[in-house]
Amino acid sequence: GSFAKGSLREIEVFVRKYGTTPAAQPVKRNDERGYIAFLAALDAERAAKDAERVTKIAARIAAIDGLPPLLAQAWDPDDNFGETPAAQADILEKALDGNGRDLPLAFVSAINETTHRSFVLSAPKAVADVTFGISDLKGEGGVLSPSQLHVARFAFLHTPSDMQKDGRTVTLPYPEIVERVRGPQAFKAGESSLFRLYVDTRNVKPGAYAGEMTIGAAGRTVKRL
Repeated sequence: GSFAKGSLREIEVFVRKYGTTPAAQPVKRNDERGYIAFLAALDAERAAKDAERVTKIAARIAAIDGLPPLLAQAWDPDDNFGETPAAQADILEKALDGNGRDLPLAFVSAINETTHRSFVLSAPKAVADVTFGISDLKGEGGVLSPSQLHVARFAFLHTPSDMQKDGRTVTLPYPEIVERVRGPQAFKAGESSLFRLYVDTRNVKPGAYAGEMTIGAAGRTVKRL
């Protein structure tokens, strides 16, 4: 292919992501050595931009008094969930922007199926002993007990582009490791993690049901869903 076109494409991606034009210059059509050097220079610029982003988020956290140990936000399961430092900084910033808002999780399920909703927890500072408490879901058709609900934590996701590189074709992020939460969870400083709440509606009468899930950390409830 054309190294010139390839370098221009990489520059376009950089501009879309960071909003600035990189110092790395596009190369000529047949300049393979130049293209390799161009990619290395662009990677260095990305690393610098990402480090700057992470530093800004850390400064924002330090400037906020009374920040809870965990922040929560709803998550579209079709969205990519990044684990690079810059992607985690983006997720944490969204959580900071939504701090203090109510977080409802609305489920729609057919009878005798299992449904789920995704949410993300972010830790501005390191925190251990994160626990989940689920109430009965009460409604016009009776009660769903906590035994019919459970929380799972995603260790990581493969995005569609990852899967295509790996020779597999998917249209949605694919959960590679999903672990049911059976004990206290821990977060590193600045870490965001994707969770899902599953609801099993087998043998439940139709109707509207409501309840809450509490998230505890540092010995107190820090969020109610």
